[in-house]
Amino acid sequence: MCLLRNCIGEVRVASRLRGGSTQPRAKRVGLRDAPFSSLLSLDAHVEPIRQWLDVVFPTKYARILGHRVHGLVQAKRIFAGTLAYCCSHHIGARPYSIQMYPVEQPFWASAKYRGTPVGAFDTQRSCASKEGASTVVASLLLVDPRGVSSVDVISSTERLHVGLLARKQAEAEVGISGSPYSSGLCSELTLPPPAIFITRMAYTEKSARLTELVVVPCQLVISPHMPMFLNYDVLAIIMSFCERGDTGSMMRSCRTLYGVGVPYLLYGTVKILSRARFISLCRFILHEPSHRSRYLRDLDLRFSGNFKTPDADRLVAGLFEHATSLEILRLAYQSFVPLGERVFRAISTLNSVRTLALRDACDQSYTLLEWMRSPLSSVEMNFYNDWADDPADPVLILARFKDTLQEMHVTWAQFSTSSTSYLNLTTLYVDDCRFAEIEFIYHSFPNLRHLSLWMGQEDDGLDGDEIEAHRNLNLEAQERGRWESLQTLNSSLLSLYMLGLRSRVINLSLDSGYFETDDTDRLSVMLSDSRPSSLELRLRVPEFDPTQLGYSLAPVRDTLTSLLLNLEIHKENYAQCNAIINRTLSSLSALNIRLLHIRIDESPDSIDSDVVNVAFAEGVTDTGPSSTSLSQLDLGPLAQSIVRSIPSLQHLCLEVAELRTHMWDLRSELETAGG
Repeated sequence: MCLLRNCIGEVRVASRLRGGSTQPRAKRVGLRDAPFSSLLSLDAHVEPIRQWLDVVFPTKYARILGHRVHGLVQAKRIFAGTLAYCCSHHIGARPYSIQMYPVEQPFWASAKYRGTPVGAFDTQRSCASKEGASTVVASLLLVDPRGVSSVDVISSTERLHVGLLARKQAEAEVGISGSPYSSGLCSELTLPPPAIFITRMAYTEKSARLTELVVVPCQLVISPHMPMFLNYDVLAIIMSFCERGDTGSMMRSCRTLYGVGVPYLLYGTVKILSRARFISLCRFILHEPSHRSRYLRDLDLRFSGNFKTPDADRLVAGLFEHATSLEILRLAYQSFVPLGERVFRAISTLNSVRTLALRDACDQSYTLLEWMRSPLSSVEMNFYNDWADDPADPVLILARFKDTLQEMHVTWAQFSTSSTSYLNLTTLYVDDCRFAEIEFIYHSFPNLRHLSLWMGQEDDGLDGDEIEAHRNLNLEAQERGRWESLQTLNSSLLSLYMLGLRSRVINLSLDSGYFETDDTDRLSVMLSDSRPSSLELRLRVPEFDPTQLGYSLAPVRDTLTSLLLNLEIHKENYAQCNAIINRTLSSLSALNIRLLHIRIDESPDSIDSDVVNVAFAEGVTDTGPSSTSLSQLDLGPLAQSIVRSIPSLQHLCLEVAELRTHMWDLRSELETAGG
């Protein structure tokens, strides 16, 4: 942003005012919605506009809320900065000037529109939406001159709304436009005239009405005689590092940057959170469909409600008909339902989509899957919805893609058949799969290499007999077939224990959930089954006694080479942090690990006073001073203690509460000592 601000020229303001006109009312936006970090940094542009504000906002009438500042001076400063910010986003990199036309009297003195209901402006607003609508940039609260200062009273009376009228506002909101504002730089160019508008709204508990409205026309001028501060090639490089909104602002400055910025504007995931922005994107793409559509590769739609634009189906269908380079498409249920059959047909004809995500799958989701022509390689489906009491079987639903799918993410699923085999699928993520049966999973995905599975039953209150019965069922099923090995396995301790997996696992992660001392036996049995080379564990102290860790890891004493420990310590135990880690290390001394990564963090939950320091109350030798916070932990002596405890260690990493990370390569020290 600093570089962009240097591209902006001075503001010259003719500060006199002229009377208003009837314009559509502005929508309310609070001050917290305004980009204050940008507004308040434009001091060089603010002073001329502040002089004009002396006529508009007398001291006794204005007070600003929402930004923890009070008084007329701050109100003027923020509004002036807002105006300069908006104008700079319409001009971009070229030097510019602002010319304001006079208003004859303060807006509050006029009663011309007093009593006019807001609904009377609906027709004008709908007509204006084609040419441009209001972009509200600030909301000022009008204080009763009699001295009423209660926020509760004021918030239900009147507010002032200040904004900037601009063409094609719906497109400008997402930082893109159908055509550049400037058509060339060979002669002085007058831009389409925006205007400042000020409305006064009266609010009650049941209604709101527009009492007054004043529009201040202004003109923005670009002069070719004022030199550019940066060349086009430099500006193009800057655009490649900008956020999407700043890229759009630079694109609107001239035709050259407008053309250069299209790939940067559509690079990466284009996430759409509202219907208006989606329609704006459609119009932008369809302005030059053959050129712009090829840069749209990753689209994420997350909005709700029906489209109010009459030609929405045509625009959306047109977007997907031309999106021949689209590779990743994510659809939420709320944004999926409003799309009509024409849009479904357009999506289904695409041959380029490789990743499809359907959140909260519904009947329309299954229809789309039946029509899809793209050879999908990755699918993400969430089967949660309001009418589905039972989980769904993804093996049956996605059978059309059994020959091309390589990766599958499913939530609220139940594998109940082995009639279809996905021979090319190597990665499977399953969440909330109650009482998963490994036989169906193995026969459906015989070539699986990466598995993440959570049954989500930690809080179901299962008794020991239920857990053991399901584990025995899965152990018996593996006698009829199982994977020889898995590259990665990610699960919770209870889920993996009930799954009873007997395949060799290279990288095992048990970072979901926390272990207690009572879990040591299950952890030992599970490690004996999987025999991992790399292990990730999450321990919460003092619920888990670290002295028991050596017993749990005994089955992998000869195979384990890499260990990542996530230690969450309650703040009541900070003073014993060194002792806790030393006891943990003493249980690891028998291991032959070469890489150790310890991540120490604060436990987010509080503990009962009767369990504080239970495991470390007596017989503890502390090698360092007491710490009142993790930030005070001295990692140097701790690292030396670790190296002495584990002679086989070659790599060590200590991470403290995301504040500090230290890494040591011990091989060079060993070689030096040996030489």
